[in-house]
Amino acid sequence: MPSAPGGVNLVTNKKIDNNPKIDNKYQVNLCIIIYKFRRYSNGRCYIYGKMYNMNKGRSWSGLLSKIRIMMAYSRQVGREFDKFLGTALTLVFESAEKFILRKSERSVVYGKYKKAFGSTLSNKRISNDFHELKRNGYVEDIDWQGERAVRLTNKGKIKIIEKIVEAHKSDDKIRFVSFDIPERLHRQRDLFRRTIKRIGFRQIQQSLWVTDKNVGEMVDMAASEFGISDYVAYIVSSSSNIDNLIKEKLVDN
Repeated sequence: MPSAPGGVNLVTNKKIDNNPKIDNKYQVNLCIIIYKFRRYSNGRCYIYGKMYNMNKGRSWSGLLSKIRIMMAYSRQVGREFDKFLGTALTLVFESAEKFILRKSERSVVYGKYKKAFGSTLSNKRISNDFHELKRNGYVEDIDWQGERAVRLTNKGKIKIIEKIVEAHKSDDKIRFVSFDIPERLHRQRDLFRRTIKRIGFRQIQQSLWVTDKNVGEMVDMAASEFGISDYVAYIVSSSSNIDNLIKEKLVDN
């Protein structure tokens, strides 16, 4: 687990020798903020603002020194944060019916989560971790057949899309995805490309991808979520003049 210099285990919040004069929760939250926003051009301003609100009364020089300390550890903490969210989301999916989990069934999911990360997790910590799913837009509250429930959003489905696709079996048909997305949407294009690779598509030509699984619903969902549906074509075919190349690509992966 990553630790601050001479100080704190940032993931488990366990104090060790020579703890810096900042509390553990502050350090973890700051690392997560940096991890989320460091890639954006306005990320530094956002980080400074967050730090100021979290630590009113501290000098700017003190805040900036803490940023420098935390920057080195933000990626590790952020990845650990993603791991917790990914596990929680997977457990919701595995226990859900049509991506919907009834409130009465949450205790079972909480139990599996506690088992996955150790019995030392408090009920409050588990509840907070699952609340992060909602705060990050992976699930949403709904009324389902007269009962409160949570439903995976498209964003949540994309985060664990490998798990969802496992249920889709290969058949005798080939699915092609082709896209021509404008440069002004390059970020959405990159996200979509990474997503279809996670679904199981393999590239055979520039902007032409192929798989042998019936995953059209997942492709449509990803294109819609990233706002690029008008630039994506999904084709189902029983045969083509490049069947041998397709088989090689799918076997290799």
